[in-house]
Amino acid sequence: MSCHMQELRDDTTIEWTVHPFRKNIRKSAALLFLLAGLSLFFHIAMASPGNNPTLFTIAVSVILFLSLRDYFFPTHYRLSAEGVLVETTFGRRFKRWNSFRSFSLDANGLFLSPFEGRSRLENFRGLYLLLDGNGPQVASYVKERVLARAMPLEGVAR
Repeated sequence: MSCHMQELRDDTTIEWTVHPFRKNIRKSAALLFLLAGLSLFFHIAMASPGNNPTLFTIAVSVILFLSLRDYFFPTHYRLSAEGVLVETTFGRRFKRWNSFRSFSLDANGLFLSPFEGRSRLENFRGLYLLLDGNGPQVASYVKERVLARAMPLEGVAR
């Protein structure tokens, strides 16, 4: 059995957009109802004679809404020879392939990690890509690039 590195086709890109809010209208309506209910609860809980909690209620509502911004707004992903680009309503994030050493696939997405094994820091330094029915294609593409371009750890023989 011979082992050889498959030559990467560096002109290939994969692009997709995920918008969970539009994917399941009932779930989205329930979430909006829950957020409105929580805001109303905070408004009532903070109300007292001579105290108008309207600004506090608005602040809580905005914070709750923005904490779920990846659900409410679309996210566009682009995988290319250079790396991974994630574009959201609030900004762009680009990471080169040599930043990643491993990845894992789950039911909702693919997680790219800068660590070879599990680490407590990977949630802060990794990148999670939401998938839209394209899991096998994205996983194959990522596998080629992560294995081909992974940075060797210093002081560790491979």
